[in-house]
Amino acid sequence: LGKLCAASGVSARVTSSSVPTHPLLKRQFSEDHLRLALTGGEDYVLLYTGPPELVRETVSRLGEGSAVIGSITSAEEAAVAGQVVVVDEDGGELAYSKGGWDHFAPV
Repeated sequence: LGKLCAASGVSARVTSSSVPTHPLLKRQFSEDHLRLALTGGEDYVLLYTGPPELVRETVSRLGEGSAVIGSITSAEEAAVAGQVVVVDEDGGELAYSKGGWDHFAPV
């Protein structure tokens, strides 16, 4: 998501409770399942963005396994293009380092 936002000159706000995580991940790593889901890098899920009404309609048609996890914000709102802010249930920001695999990083 950070790479998509940086390339588009925008940022994102993710609601932690909206991020789908597998029940087994939650059970095995109850304290850490969200960080693993957001930064693990081996999840192979599709991420797409669009106008809110189109996204809601698409997610409703796709059904189980799809979710709206947040929103795209202007770079000015976040101060940095590509910034992804994860917000908890109380509105507090959760700090996660970037994770996942970078296919374009030098070896």
